[in-house]
Amino acid sequence: MVNLQSKGIADAREHHISALTELLSKESKNLSTKEKQLWDETINPILKKLLGGNPDILKRQSNKIMLSKPLRKVVEKMFNYDWFSRKKKKMYNAYTLASNLGVNTCAYCNRNYTVTVPGTTRAFFDHYFPKKKYPLLALSFYNLIPSCSICNSTIKGEKELSLRKHVHPYRDNYLNDFWFSYDYNNNQKSKLKVKIKYKANKLKTRKTLDFFKLEDVYNAHTDELKDLLKVRTAFSDKYLEILSSKILKGTKIGKDELYQLAFGVYLEDSKILNRPLSKFKRDILTELGIIKLSGSFSNH
Repeated sequence: MVNLQSKGIADAREHHISALTELLSKESKNLSTKEKQLWDETINPILKKLLGGNPDILKRQSNKIMLSKPLRKVVEKMFNYDWFSRKKKKMYNAYTLASNLGVNTCAYCNRNYTVTVPGTTRAFFDHYFPKKKYPLLALSFYNLIPSCSICNSTIKGEKELSLRKHVHPYRDNYLNDFWFSYDYNNNQKSKLKVKIKYKANKLKTRKTLDFFKLEDVYNAHTDELKDLLKVRTAFSDKYLEILSSKILKGTKIGKDELYQLAFGVYLEDSKILNRPLSKFKRDILTELGIIKLSGSFSNH
């Protein structure tokens, strides 16, 4: 749901490539003579491309290499995600990657925290291209999408997404292709229904959010929606103006911080992943006229 593009992401990618290149170089010394020959002749020359190539390159590279049974065995041994995801102190692993990315909520749904506590908890990494079908891409940076357990396991699992039909969080800037809205529905206990609306011709975005059942899962948050509607009823249009000019007078608090303090929501696209439901709250509060978005922040 949220586009992953920032300098921090670029730095995390560079570290991922260099750290894994070094680790795999050491690990290759444990291969048998025949396995080492296969690795050195076929995989090692394109190792950095496999670890850090963009999604389109990854797919092409994976399709280009025919994996014989011996080579597949070597690839699965070396690009072992279970090994990478284990808690290994003082070694580059999934916890290091999650920490370097600094993505606090699921990139697919923005509903659940994925904060990293070294050795204890971290984001799940969804393989955009399933690792069982694409073993060459099991440790590829752009194939590891920080996500929650529901999106990673319950909804997606081993199902395959298509770059042609679906968006890729590292590749496509689609945050403003859609927005959350609401309607009243007497058939639901809350009497409310969360809706997702799209800009015209944004079929890839629609297919992706339908795939992750985003409208359905967000209808589990009608209590949040009800609270936002109460905010609209309780506060006048001048609420933020009063808050800024009277209560926070003399403080060095900018517009973005003001909305964060008042509603727990970020205005900037780059900060949406900092807190669960940020996109949802921002869109609903915008529809209610409580917050005003302009320029790149405006999505409807």
